[in-house]
Amino acid sequence: MGLKEKLYSNSPVFLQNAMVSLYGYTWMKRRFGGIFKEEYIRAQLREKFTADKWLQYQNKQLQKILLHAFTTVPYYKETFTKNGIDKEAVAKITVDTLHQLPVLSKEDLRKYGASTLLSAVREKDGSFFASSGSTGTPTQIMYSHAMHQRWFGIYELRVRNWAGVSSFIPRGAIVKLAIMRPRFYIKEQADFKIIKQFDQCIIIKCICINCIFN
Repeated sequence: MGLKEKLYSNSPVFLQNAMVSLYGYTWMKRRFGGIFKEEYIRAQLREKFTADKWLQYQNKQLQKILLHAFTTVPYYKETFTKNGIDKEAVAKITVDTLHQLPVLSKEDLRKYGASTLLSAVREKDGSFFASSGSTGTPTQIMYSHAMHQRWFGIYELRVRNWAGVSSFIPRGAIVKLAIMRPRFYIKEQADFKIIKQFDQCIIIKCICINCIFN
């Protein structure tokens, strides 16, 4: 158990609630602050793209990120060069020719994800997040605040809004979770019920939803 969890476990309930709300607020700002609204609007405008316009957009963004990888990420420059792919060839890669590039293996991601797979030119406020490790050793990937906001702007429109919901209105979800160990818990001595507070319940609106298990 880390220092934060020890502090949480040994705090009175009212202080635990405050900590969880602060945690939720921090995540809300990380996901829905910054450039979130700007990226959401851009995604809305792209909804009107024709098939040809979508292909042009995809190729442009693909070439942009591949050139960034080639020029600023040591792993990709070395790997592409070994496979006979120079900067000029990278700039001509399209959706149709993407298969010509070498595939990044999960093993290499685990091995180099925190070193040569990092770009020398990165967005600020980057943090490493681990995968669940369901297929083996967890991978560590760096996410910036802007990346989270960019991703959630698109996700909000293309997933939540398409389903008729929004992150900013009350809603419920029925999901199947394999719960191995709760991040936070409170044991009520009166009736010995376990109240488990999960990260998923507090991210969107800074509201702690208690899931009660008898």
